[in-house]
Amino acid sequence: MKNDNDLVEAAIIGGLVGAALEALITKGNKNSGLGILAGAVIAASLKANEAALKTKIPLVLKMDNHLYQVNADGTKKLIRKLPTNKKPIQKRFTLK
Repeated sequence: MKNDNDLVEAAIIGGLVGAALEALITKGNKNSGLGILAGAVIAASLKANEAALKTKIPLVLKMDNHLYQVNADGTKKLIRKLPTNKKPIQKRFTLK
């Protein structure tokens, strides 16, 4: 349960940081809570990543359109190059 408590603690700290970020971004005009949520998600993700590295199970990460296997000792092994999207993404589109 200690790991779960660490994740909750990281989420709380991330929420506080996110609240400060939201205040800076919105200049106090809006109170949507997105900054708080984003901060909590980022902090919890970082904490979870640290926990995953401690398991000694390799992680698969995307870096610069490549997939890498990252081992607990920090070594990286290229798995494959990812295809690039040659088609530009539209700036506006309609959801159906």
